[in-house]
Formats: sequence, structure tokens, C-alpha cells
Amino acid sequence: MDIKIILQATALSGLMLAGCATQSTVPRDRITSSEAAIKAAEQVKSIAPATPGADHHLKMAREEYAAAHREMKDGRDHRAELLFIRARTDAELASSMCLASRADAEHAAITTELEKIKQAPPAIAPSATLEPSDESTPIIPGSEDDDDREDDT
Repeated sequence: MDIKIILQATALSGLMLAGCATQSTVPRDRITSSEAAIKAAEQVKSIAPATPGADHHLKMAREEYAAAHREMKDGRDHRAELLFIRARTDAELASSMCLASRADAEHAAITTELEKIKQAPPAIAPSATLEPSDESTPIIPGSEDDDDREDDT
């Protein structure tokens, strides 16, 4: 009878240990931060020009995220945590590369527009003078010009 109780206790403790092993010790913020970084990278990628390096890092982030879940399921929590960190880091790198590519494209467009403005002819021809003509000179009563004009009438 004692052996039966010992076997049952051993079996029960084995089941309890197996149940504890399936519960993950990976901090929840590692999982959510990597997931959020991947989503952010996907959104940034949609507004930035094609960036091959960023595409590669985003692909790596997705693969590392999936691998981390597999490791966590298999009870290798330390490895899973490291993969979640790598996934977040690769996703953040992809975002940065996309944003840098977009900034470079905007800089090039602004530089091109500035060069066009510099090469455009000026609005006022350089030979034009800003001196008033004789007809636009005001006539002051009692001046020589006033006397000349009275004679013309």
C-alpha cells in the first residue's frame, strides 16, 4: 500500500512539474515590444520608398518573432527572450532605414528644386533701371520745369 501511495505522489509531482514547465517566464513586455516594433516598421515601410536593407531586417524580425514563440512553446524561455529582443531590434532598424531613405529622397527633391530656382532667370532684367522717367517727375510750382510747361500750352 505504501508503494502505491509513493507512485501516485511521484506521478502527481511529475504532472505538476510538467505543468510548471509550460508556463512561460518570458517577460510580457519583451513579447509586446517586439510585436509593436514589427507593426511600426510595417507602417513606416508603407510610406517610405523601397529600401532593400529595411525589407531584409523586417523579414528577419518576423522570422525571429515566430521562432521565439516556438522556443517559448518548447520551454526554452531564455532563448525565446533573446529572440524577442532580436526581433524588436531588427524591426527598429528596419524602421530607421526606411525613415532615413525617405529623408534622403526628400532632401534630393528639395536640392533639385533649389537648383532650378538658382538657374531661373531673375524676375527683373538686369538692364532695367529703377530711375524715374521725365514724365513721372513731379512738377513743383515755381520751378524751371513749371515755367517750361506753361509755355507749351
